[in-house]
Amino acid sequence: MKEEKYEYEKIQVDLPNLLKILSENLYSNNHIAIRELIQNAHDACKRRIVEDEAPSYHPKIEINADNAKGVLIIKDNGAGLTKEEIQQYISTIGRGYTRELREELALFDWEKEIELIGQFGLGLLSAFVIADEVSLYTTSYKQPDKGWFWSCDGTSDYKIREMPAHETGTIFYLKLKSRFLELLKHDVLKKLIIYYADFLTVPIHLNNSMNPVNSMNAALYQPKNEVKAEDFESLIKRRLGHDKPLLTIPLHDAEVKTPDGVRRIPLRGVLIVPPSSTISIKEYGKVMIYIRRMFICESHSNLLPDWAKFITGIIDSPALSPTASREDVMLDENFIEIQKAIAQQITDALRKLIKQEPSKWRRLAITHNNLIKGWAMQRPEFFAEVAEVANFPSNKGQINLSEYTEKYSNIIYYFTDPRASWQARTLLEPRNIPVIDAQNFVDEEFILAYKNNKPEIEAHKIEEKVDELLIEITDYPAENWEHLKKIYEQMGFAVKLTSFEPSVLPALVVLSNDFLMMKELDNVLDSDIEENKVARFFLEEAHRLYEESRTSNSQKKIYLNFNSKIIRMLINTKGNHVLFENLAMLVIESARLFSSRLHSAEEAIDIFNGITKVINNILTAVSSDCKPNKNDCYE
Repeated sequence: MKEEKYEYEKIQVDLPNLLKILSENLYSNNHIAIRELIQNAHDACKRRIVEDEAPSYHPKIEINADNAKGVLIIKDNGAGLTKEEIQQYISTIGRGYTRELREELALFDWEKEIELIGQFGLGLLSAFVIADEVSLYTTSYKQPDKGWFWSCDGTSDYKIREMPAHETGTIFYLKLKSRFLELLKHDVLKKLIIYYADFLTVPIHLNNSMNPVNSMNAALYQPKNEVKAEDFESLIKRRLGHDKPLLTIPLHDAEVKTPDGVRRIPLRGVLIVPPSSTISIKEYGKVMIYIRRMFICESHSNLLPDWAKFITGIIDSPALSPTASREDVMLDENFIEIQKAIAQQITDALRKLIKQEPSKWRRLAITHNNLIKGWAMQRPEFFAEVAEVANFPSNKGQINLSEYTEKYSNIIYYFTDPRASWQARTLLEPRNIPVIDAQNFVDEEFILAYKNNKPEIEAHKIEEKVDELLIEITDYPAENWEHLKKIYEQMGFAVKLTSFEPSVLPALVVLSNDFLMMKELDNVLDSDIEENKVARFFLEEAHRLYEESRTSNSQKKIYLNFNSKIIRMLINTKGNHVLFENLAMLVIESARLFSSRLHSAEEAIDIFNGITKVINNILTAVSSDCKPNKNDCYE
């Protein structure tokens, strides 16, 4: 077989365009450049500590704004760079000195390794997002008698030359683009330093300030036996904006069992239950994430467990893996283990609170009422504790289920659809029994779980139980009211004689769910869907099957209220007066207005037309019954 020959060519790279694409699209926020340059300066200082081991060395970062020239200056007294290091790490995209040093330190000095932040060798790209030209002046601790100047305008070319030596370290000069000159404002820079680098242990001075801008030694990084409650309060106020949280949960390292033993995952942070609720399903449940003290993202929604929507906080772990832009973290194995560890530490803290500080627990549960109920549904071991304090809205005000069953009834009445339940709510009002509004996303599920845990308790969804709120009268002679029943049956109603309060309601009209669904289907069929013949076919077929399957007088029911004076009077007329049928019609039209759903405009007009017709008939009959020269008419 003849050997095939190939030509081998190198893939061409349009470097200037690649630089532009990477610098402008890698980061979602233009201000990330400030973070990346501070991180480079921080790592240079940490590198000097590791490599130079100068006992009198004190790391420092200085940021200054030259407003006259439109230049941002970032200076550090870190390790500095040799010419070879400039060419290998500054001028080579994707290769970072910090990453290589970290990999080396990981083998023998883990504590120093976790202080280094850099990973991808891409940070300098961010500078070209905000600057037309980036320059640096550096002197390495390795060659203290030489200095080097490097400059690039974002193209594939850069320039470099030797300069007189200066203090060991590096100075970056960024000639800002006109639209980013606001970054030279003192307040803007101060805010960004605090936002991105507040926890870094290297002091950052702004515009020659005497004191550093960043707080550095935050409470979550201090030994547990040294940190004070007020230290956490200050941190929470500064970073999260909350005063006096209901609960503070300091986090500690996670231990993960492996086939080889126990693996420790470093974890620092503080979680809080805020002192107020925003009454939203998305209420909190988000955390600020830091990696090696450097800010990554502000509102990460996946690291906390799904049920912890009433919690927020700050988390830092070097085991988390940042994305290339370092604005998010990877959902890898370490992420999952940290998520589990956080869930367990939250659970332990809440269990301790319930046991040791019940009054504080009650306040927390009531403040974050809805979300605490959602949490309890996912953590059954806490359900009983939550059930004792969780409140539900009702027509009698806020009430918990224990109070409800002890004070009122062992049947918990609730609704989820206010439109479909207003008949039932009206029937329950005279009984002085609370009706719980369970429209909230978890309330019905919680009530049913409570019932399942207590066999003596029942739960009735009242929009499905209207019939059960009525007392059917079975001992009243049928022939005494047959004349009235016949009128309503001729209109397609199933008729029952019942007793209920309030007595001012002469009757109830109840429409079955199937009937209501078919009414909606009729509305759709009446609309213009000719262009969709397939949809129309299925709708018509559904309507046909419904008509074939429904039983006579089963879809519309009228319940006559024997407690009503009007109904008793109609029964007693025996149907032998001209007003009888009209009055019977008036009862049903008024009952239709009170049926178990809101009417469409067309239906409402139809009902009022019926009422108007009946009233006209009654007035006509009354007028004809009036006797000459008499002021009194038929009563």
